[in-house]
Amino acid sequence: MITYDTIQKIGFLIGIPYVNFNECSNIPDDVSDGVISTSGIAKIIETENRPPLLIFTGMCPGVLYNINGKNNTKSIYVLNLFTLKPTKNSYLQIELPIELKNLIKSEISKK
Repeated sequence: MITYDTIQKIGFLIGIPYVNFNECSNIPDDVSDGVISTSGIAKIIETENRPPLLIFTGMCPGVLYNINGKNNTKSIYVLNLFTLKPTKNSYLQIELPIELKNLIKSEISKK
């Protein structure tokens, strides 16, 4: 299972400093609306016949990365957990550093 610390590292890399994941959050209680609008939710989706995906969405749907109208998926970053690469339809196409890929592989193998 991927740890919350690793999710935070990915969040920082893709420009989401505050992330909710598996009922864990680093969002302070007294944050401004601006912080909420640049925060996100991460979740892992596992279905039959498809690779598991780590999906980051905005805390406020339609706000983050949808200003210019080019993001129709409502997700910000979709990572294939088998290949550790963003999916073709991921809004952000940021490659993870090798150290972060190795950390994810290690955490996934500890299931």
